[in-house]
Amino acid sequence: MTTRLGILASWSAQGGLPAHVAVHLAGLRAVCDRLVLVSNAPLGRDLTQARSLCDQVLERANSGFDFAAWRDALATQDAGFDEILLTNSGLIGPLHPLPDILETMRDRQCDFWGMTQNPEISLHLQSYFQVFRAPLIRSDTWRQFWANVGDAGDKRSAIRAYEAPMTRLFTGAGFRADSLIPARRVPGAPLLFWKSLLGLPVPVPASRANPTIAAPLALIRAGMPYLKTSLLWGEAQRALPLDQIKSASTADFPWDRIGL
Repeated sequence: MTTRLGILASWSAQGGLPAHVAVHLAGLRAVCDRLVLVSNAPLGRDLTQARSLCDQVLERANSGFDFAAWRDALATQDAGFDEILLTNSGLIGPLHPLPDILETMRDRQCDFWGMTQNPEISLHLQSYFQVFRAPLIRSDTWRQFWANVGDAGDKRSAIRAYEAPMTRLFTGAGFRADSLIPARRVPGAPLLFWKSLLGLPVPVPASRANPTIAAPLALIRAGMPYLKTSLLWGEAQRALPLDQIKSASTADFPWDRIGL
């Protein structure tokens, strides 16, 4: 039987535990034997709720973004798990049942996988949700990667220093990568996105290359269990066919709890 450690890196400008993060943690509870929340913001009076949802809660200074938060949480955990799941608070979901997705990926011949890929900088698995398996997490490559993670000064630097190179580093060491939704299964993504996947030297704006931003409804229809919060409340905010997203969801997601 597979034992799985889950770590969710969270941040909120207002502090506390946002409702959508609590729902996300409840979804992760169904697939993780040990669940850790590492918060880059003070949880305040929500600390009790966080502890009721997780096996461990870590509060830290808001530095280094997700990768530094994961680094610090990993340093407190036993290395004996069969899988490690890393995710963050910038997601609404799960919109499809996570146990079904983990079961789908169980038979894939890979050492690590994510939900989607992004061709920006270089083609890589997106870091908002990744699962790493025993051959990789017991390797020197894994230990060296996390030992070299510093506190990036901005989100863009974290992507360039850690998210984008991670796939290349691990596959270069002989580990196999996969994604739940291959890029070819994302209809509606902009033409430049497809050209970049074909290896043509076409400059691609980040907002158009990232499939979670460019084609969220197509992804959810293809089985993607998450919607980026930035599409509703943040930097990528835009008009979304939320009624269609809700109807494409197969999990019983409590939209009312997050005000949608």
